[in-house]
Amino acid sequence: MRPAPSAAQAQAGLQRLRERIGRIQQQLRQARRRESRLADELSQAEQAMGRLREALRRLDRQRRLGQQALAQLRRRAERLQSRLDGQRRQLARALRSAYLFGRQPALRLLLNEDDPGHFGRILTYYRYLGEAEARRIARTRALLDELARVRADIRQQVAAAARLRVEKADRLQALAKEQVRRDRLLARIRTDIARRGSELKRLQADRARLQRLLRDLRRYLAEIPQLEAVERPFRSLKAHLPWPVQGGLLARFGQGRAQGRLRWNGVLIAAKRGTPVRAVAHGRVVFADWLRGFGLLMIIDHGDGYMSLYGHNDALYRAVGDWVEAGDEIAVVGDSGGLARPALYFELRYRGAPLNPLRWCAGSPRRRAG
Repeated sequence: MRPAPSAAQAQAGLQRLRERIGRIQQQLRQARRRESRLADELSQAEQAMGRLREALRRLDRQRRLGQQALAQLRRRAERLQSRLDGQRRQLARALRSAYLFGRQPALRLLLNEDDPGHFGRILTYYRYLGEAEARRIARTRALLDELARVRADIRQQVAAAARLRVEKADRLQALAKEQVRRDRLLARIRTDIARRGSELKRLQADRARLQRLLRDLRRYLAEIPQLEAVERPFRSLKAHLPWPVQGGLLARFGQGRAQGRLRWNGVLIAAKRGTPVRAVAHGRVVFADWLRGFGLLMIIDHGDGYMSLYGHNDALYRAVGDWVEAGDEIAVVGDSGGLARPALYFELRYRGAPLNPLRWCAGSPRRRAG
């Protein structure tokens, strides 16, 4: 068995992987610009929308954390106020007692007292009483100071929440503009396809592009040592994989498309926009970018030649080199890449050859869509 790589070797291998995949992504961008100005504009629009949705997700997470912190601060302020009220009541009682005793000055007590020992005890009691009052006053001041700090923190959290609301509104406005831009581009692309009658040619080109991408990824991965041991080989998970989303099947593996002249290499699962897409098994992200025909696409390497592909996402939540576990949220369902409705395109590959997800995943994502 090959010894596990050191941390330095693992980091160097990961850096090489990112650099090589970066070169692949640059080549894809250049190819998009050469092949179609409309495809390049669509790529830019959908990637911008993906970044905006990821930013909105981060803002929502910050708002949730801020709301939790604000609730904690308010509970703390209530506890401090309750303690402060108790201290004030004790201090008021002590001041009343001191006032009553204070009407008997020490000199009068001395002149009226026949027993010097008893007088000493009274003075000691006065001293203790004064010290106790001083401590109560100090505690009350400390509580007041702490309450002031907590209230200042509350004001800061409220101001931060207001800034987040404004920033989220700005992001949503920008997203709406990108959505309009993207819809206009799609309409132009579909008009161009209808005019040229080139759907089959386009689908064939998209499939060939994906095949080249997978071939390049497999070659680069073969040159980089496995960075992490896999407890359970992917091949042992056949018929037990979870589905990445739940929804109706719009297209099945092997089903005809483009008037039966091509076949689906994966499945198309209908789901609501924004539905979390989850990794089906442990693996490493080796591609997270826009690919013509597949939109925002994520590819996960599961080792031993197995890969899973997740296409047409609205946003990608993981980057190249990230490790994921089964069930981790990696993206959200969308319609990027030109889909007519939100859905997830899901493929499984072994050494570049497509596998039928219906034979590898447990059960069905749901009954077939009508």
